[in-house]
Amino acid sequence: MNSLAENIGQNELERAILSMIFANSKNHPIIFDSLKEMHFRSKIHSDIFSTCKHLFESGEEINPVLVVQFLNNSQTKSEVNDILLDDAPLSVQCKRYCELLFQNWFSEQVKSIKTIKDFEFLEQEKQGFSVSGDSLKHISFGANDFEKRYQENQESMIGTFFYKIDEYVGSFRGGDYIVLGATTRTGKTSIALNISANVCMQGKKVLFCSLEMPHEQLQNRFVCLTQGLNGQKYRACGFDLVEIERFKEGLNGLKEWDLHILTDYFLTPEKLRVYAKGKGFDFIVVDYLGLMSGGANKSSYERVTALSRNLKCIATELNIPIFVLVQLNRSLNERQDKRPILSDIRESGAIEQDADYVLFCHRESLYSNNAPKNELELIIAKNRHGASNVIEKLQFDLETQRIKSL
Repeated sequence: MNSLAENIGQNELERAILSMIFANSKNHPIIFDSLKEMHFRSKIHSDIFSTCKHLFESGEEINPVLVVQFLNNSQTKSEVNDILLDDAPLSVQCKRYCELLFQNWFSEQVKSIKTIKDFEFLEQEKQGFSVSGDSLKHISFGANDFEKRYQENQESMIGTFFYKIDEYVGSFRGGDYIVLGATTRTGKTSIALNISANVCMQGKKVLFCSLEMPHEQLQNRFVCLTQGLNGQKYRACGFDLVEIERFKEGLNGLKEWDLHILTDYFLTPEKLRVYAKGKGFDFIVVDYLGLMSGGANKSSYERVTALSRNLKCIATELNIPIFVLVQLNRSLNERQDKRPILSDIRESGAIEQDADYVLFCHRESLYSNNAPKNELELIIAKNRHGASNVIEKLQFDLETQRIKSL
């Protein structure tokens, strides 16, 4: 099918799809559910498609004579007659032809993007596009490929190296949408950095999207946490010669990681898809959701709802786990028990619904002088595949930002 994609022209592609409509009614649900009039470059082809779709949705037979009568012009009649003379592609190729038409249209639109609204429009169209026919499957579908799928699952497992999290979650897998929430200064970025480092040490390829810190700051924090160096001392240029050498060793050690930093401060879900698609990433981190662009003219709830849903769709589409940081409402500081709960997530309705896992990090020492300063709790508040309300106590080295299980 690759030769088809390379060799068929746009006009021939459009005519082929129209000929499949006239040739076999079995193609109708696939074509009309996935394509729209605007996907056709030719005005005549778009009009023919629109008329056929109207007949289909009205429950009427799609007859070339009716189409010509409905449009009532000689040019359309001539084009329909020519299409009827074409050899229609086999029905098994129908899905591929629909995908090609959409891809051609999408590629043209990407070249003309000028505003955020353009990005949002294309994002919605990309997410809404699907070629039907794969949704209805027998329960035994894929049973013969069990061993292959099981081995692939083993190879794609991503652990956090936090024992309780890995025990109760199992591992993060492609399509997972993981949310980590915390109040300011609790350590959610530090957790994201530590998990990213642990994923890299498993030989995985990681994309870390930072909407707050530049590349150099992230690089320095990764070096300090892996080398056990004081990050504040680095920022104050207070390293001695031994520490400078250790920092240089850490920089060289980063070359062994397949870690990529994205600092696009106007990042939208659609731009993230473009950055990530086909690049072979195994794990994506977004720090953090509230700073993502998109939905400027929408209410706060509508904007967050759209962003959250789009990120879940991208995780599913690209088959990559996406780890997203979110802020919590400050009102939790007014409660006696400061441990976060699901309703503390800003605009929690959408995020909580979309997420496969919701984790919270909590430091009691921020509220009590009697609590250990270097202790951090990681809470599993939602677990789509297992137990929730599980708390793991972690050791948080404030100087190096290194976090590990007690």
